[in-house]
Amino acid sequence: MCNSRVESEPIDMANSELIKELLSAISIYAVMPNRDNWLVLRKHSRIKARKWLAHLCEYTDEEISSEIWEVIAGKPHVRFPGHEEISRSLARLRLDPLIDSMKLDSYLNAHPEALIGNAEADLCAKHSSWTQDPVRLRRTLSVLLDSKVDVVDRVQEVVEGEYRLSGFGVSTATTILECWNDGVEETSGPIYCKLTGHTEHGLGRFGYGIQKGRVGERYLYACGLQKGMQYEYSEFKDLSDVDLFLYFADPKGLDMGSRC
Repeated sequence: MCNSRVESEPIDMANSELIKELLSAISIYAVMPNRDNWLVLRKHSRIKARKWLAHLCEYTDEEISSEIWEVIAGKPHVRFPGHEEISRSLARLRLDPLIDSMKLDSYLNAHPEALIGNAEADLCAKHSSWTQDPVRLRRTLSVLLDSKVDVVDRVQEVVEGEYRLSGFGVSTATTILECWNDGVEETSGPIYCKLTGHTEHGLGRFGYGIQKGRVGERYLYACGLQKGMQYEYSEFKDLSDVDLFLYFADPKGLDMGSRC
């Protein structure tokens, strides 16, 4: 059962130029070739992770250490034909993307896991040392997955509180939360949002900066903004759709992994 005080934040219409840019970006994103394919792959990646997390207590320490990174992070790079040209088009969202949709469809069919949704969460393998301490990791995950506790408090505890692990930051924690969905099947998309570098850069591009402070409160605000966008703009199907839009709106979105 969802336990959260996260509510939608009203979208500020005061800055006309930024709103104009936001509306333009949304209109381009709405007709993006292969957008639906991307969203389906994201959903499959969440289902895969949720099924694995549901049996966490049954795994040995060795299984947790060896399997969790692949389950949560998928492949850390997005690769497909015409990468540089497509990257520029999608990341900037300024002109109609010059994408050979037939070529990209063919690639997706041949490599169905090449665009695993969670690979976009900006998770870096260099910061995966937390996978090597399964005893502490079990405790951290038990707190993060406890739907009886408010989600904001869960994020605070595992990222900055008593149950924090080195390298286990807010991107990792909120990606797991989005996948876990409090252990229930999705009916209209995920319950929770992600808070990653892409989220912050995408929101910041349209004037919605996330202030520094306690990570739980930052997550509360970021989720509120994303829910506000979902409710305000009918182009978005669910929160995963909003998150994918912000990923594309981040100028470095398709260069993910390059900063690792």
